[in-house]
This record gives sequence, C-alpha cells and structure tokens, in this order.
Amino acid sequence: MTEAGFAPGSALQILRCLRAAGAVAGCGVRPSGVIPGVPAPVGAVTGTVLYLVRDGHPVLTLRQSTVDQSPIGALTLLAAGPTPDERSRGLTSEVPADALPLAVADSASGVTVTFSSDVSVLSTVAIEQIACTVVSGTPVTVAGGNERRDPVTCPS
Repeated sequence: MTEAGFAPGSALQILRCLRAAGAVAGCGVRPSGVIPGVPAPVGAVTGTVLYLVRDGHPVLTLRQSTVDQSPIGALTLLAAGPTPDERSRGLTSEVPADALPLAVADSASGVTVTFSSDVSVLSTVAIEQIACTVVSGTPVTVAGGNERRDPVTCPS
C-alpha cells in the first residue's frame, strides 16, 4: 500500500478504466445542427373536456359538443356515457346515467358537486372522473342522496 492508501498500480488501472469508459460513452453520435419541424398548431381548441376511463384510469377526452361548457354541462355529458367513437377507442365510463348533477359550488376548501342520486354507490374511478371533469388540481367533494364522499383530487 502507498501513503495514499492505494495498492501499487491501482491508480493506473483506474485511469485506464476511466479512459475506456470515456471512449465508449460517445458511441459514435456526433452533434448536429437544429433540425426543423413543422409549425405548431395555432388557434383555440374547442369542445367539452371530459374524463372517461381507459385501463381503469381517468383519461382526458375532448368532446365536440354544443352543450353548455359549464361544469354542469360537462357532468351531464359524462353521465350520458361515451359516444360510439369514444367506445371504439376503448373509452368507457363508470359514472351511471342517473347521476345527474344538480349544483357545483366553490368554497375555500375546494368544490362540491351535488347529484340527484345516491353517491355512496359510485366507484372510486367514477368519483375521480367527476373530480377531473369539474376541475383538475382542486379537491372535489361529491354529495347526493343524503351521502357525502371524502374530497378527491384528480389523479391525472
């Protein structure tokens, strides 16, 4: 051992390994200039944002619709279920057709959505669909049928 604590020749072996690693790291890829692409789309996106279900998770869907763009309008569309085109793309919904929204109210602690039917029968995914469709990133409490579910924030 040397005074530095290395065995004789080990520093040379480390240097050789570092040199070999440096030679392999480049892998022959050379820098290039900027590669141009097509221009980004311009303009507003229109439609109603809904969260339908794919593989057991809520996914954003933009539905072309003439229905009111308010949260009540979006939740009414959600209760109507996926269109034939959306179903053909593997989208489903766990929100039942009788889950008609009555009110959406903001408060300091989040948003409360009140339905015409008992919300205790709604699945966790259905509650997530509702929370995501109403507002992403804010706690949403779902109430109806004298029941109130714990607040949920959109998982997406």
